[in-house]
Parts: sequence; structure tokens; C-alpha cells
Amino acid sequence: MKIIFSPETQIKWICENIFITIDKKVVDQDFNLLQERINGGSYGYTVDSKFRTKKWINKNCVNVLGFIFND
Repeated sequence: MKIIFSPETQIKWICENIFITIDKKVVDQDFNLLQERINGGSYGYTVDSKFRTKKWINKNCVNVLGFIFND
């Protein structure tokens, strides 16, 4: 097993299927970079056809600093 040491794979926050890396990039489970959008006056991200506001993400995320392993 090999540890990948790049900032894109060092997850700091997890919120359902949204990952936030240590360099503050927001990615989905496939590590596709998500674009911030505005919807109804709230900023957030669309993941799996659901719009998640930043407020919702901050309320529901868990702080976990870890590494992604590559088999």
C-alpha cells in the first residue's frame, strides 16, 4: 500500500460525499473539483444533483485529517 502525499488527497473535512482538502479545494468522491455556485442568494456546491450551501456543509462536516491510500 502506498500513501499519496499530495495536497489534493489530504482530506481535512468530510461532509457526506463532499471532501475538503487541506488546501481548501472542494471535491467529490471521484476527486473532481467542484465549482462554487450561487443559488437563491446562497453560495454552495452541487453534488449528485443536490445543491449544498456552505452553511449546510459547515454544519454537517466532520474534521478528519488523513491520507488516501493507493492499493
